[in-house]
Amino acid sequence: MLVARPLALAPLFGFGALVAVLVAAGELPPGEGVWAVAAVAAAFAPSGWIAPGGWQRRLAEATLLPLAYALTLLGDATLRRFALPPLLVLAAWAAVAAALPSAPARLAPLLAASLGVAV
Repeated sequence: MLVARPLALAPLFGFGALVAVLVAAGELPPGEGVWAVAAVAAAFAPSGWIAPGGWQRRLAEATLLPLAYALTLLGDATLRRFALPPLLVLAAWAAVAAALPSAPARLAPLLAASLGVAV
């Protein structure tokens, strides 16, 4: 369990690194990048700490791929503003849904709050 929790946060850091590279290259406005990373961090950090393993968690982490794909390939700001919010909601919902079955009942409000902050 000591290794699983930091490894559950690895996709969050990978997504942050991708956004940092896109911002540094001038492909993404800094405000939009910070917003996307904050939303992913709000959903994936608490759920990863509470339920770090299992196939449901890996499936939730896989929902970051369409989000990264849209960030990378949509150069037009208008298209990106239409595509990113639904993908962020999907990723946040998947992260919280993966953690809820194995989370203690007292931590369910924390997961619901993390979903609310992420959305």
